[in-house]
Amino acid sequence: MPEITEFLANQEFDDSHFQQLAASGLNCEGRRFTECLFEASDFSGAYFSDSRFSECTFTRCNLSLAKLSNCKLQQVVFEDCKLAGVDFSICDSLMLSVSFNRCQIKSCNFSGLPLQDTRFHECTVVECDFVESNLTAVQFSETSLAGCLFHKTKLKGADLATASDFDINPLENDIRKAKFSVMGAHSLLRYFEIEIQPPGDS
Repeated sequence: MPEITEFLANQEFDDSHFQQLAASGLNCEGRRFTECLFEASDFSGAYFSDSRFSECTFTRCNLSLAKLSNCKLQQVVFEDCKLAGVDFSICDSLMLSVSFNRCQIKSCNFSGLPLQDTRFHECTVVECDFVESNLTAVQFSETSLAGCLFHKTKLKGADLATASDFDINPLENDIRKAKFSVMGAHSLLRYFEIEIQPPGDS
């Protein structure tokens, strides 16, 4: 298992397991990680600019305020991670592929990104920016979206049937063929300024 000294000294890692790394604020720019597992590590404020992660998994890691300028994220899974203040919009969008399971995601920027088919499962997503993102066929399963921004966002075919706390204006976003619960669908109707009355009421 690589230690922090080896992590800093090398540029490329294949099939490596990193555990309990104290890498907060470290300069980790320009590195290549393939099929690596990062477990219970602190990468808060770390610099991953120009790095590439391919088929990697982060489990129980803190990546808050990590710097991802021109970072490549290809088939990367985040599980039980904390991500606050991360600007994903400055990642390399080519072949971008990520998924989030049981993560705490707060004040992150996903604006303008091609996030088709991305999966958010049992996550708390708070005050994040999805403006002009392509969320076609995205799954927000059992996920809270309190305070998130959706504007000119492509949500065609997205699954929000078990999502909660979202505020999506159907006049400003493409929600064709998206899935909502009955309660979620009611929240969309308020933008049309109509009244819904139960049967028998006048």
